[in-house]
Amino acid sequence: MTVEETRAWLNEQWRRALADSSGETDPEIDRFINCDVASLRFAVVTQLLGKIADPLRDLLCLQKGVARSDEHSGGGRWDPRSFCVAVVVPWNQENERVLGGSRDPYQPVVKVGIFGIDTPALLL
Repeated sequence: MTVEETRAWLNEQWRRALADSSGETDPEIDRFINCDVASLRFAVVTQLLGKIADPLRDLLCLQKGVARSDEHSGGGRWDPRSFCVAVVVPWNQENERVLGGSRDPYQPVVKVGIFGIDTPALLL
């Protein structure tokens, strides 16, 4: 999907989620939503949405040019930070900042360990 298509898809899924909401949420979802670190909320949404937009993307890639799948297949590279700024940040601002208020949420906290990655090359 293009950035525009991804934004449209995200808007539609959000609209459907709000319309279908029973008011009850899963405790694990509540735990995630109430996390004190906004960067983690943005990162999880960005990584999953990026993979939905292009299934060939490496879900664990945190920085353009660095992808775990590169070791084996040579593919999967993408720039989650730019994707987040282009897709997730505008959506978040249009929807009462449900993920937090950051305009550039890929801060240094999104680094080694977030996805079980243990290489310093993945520091942002």
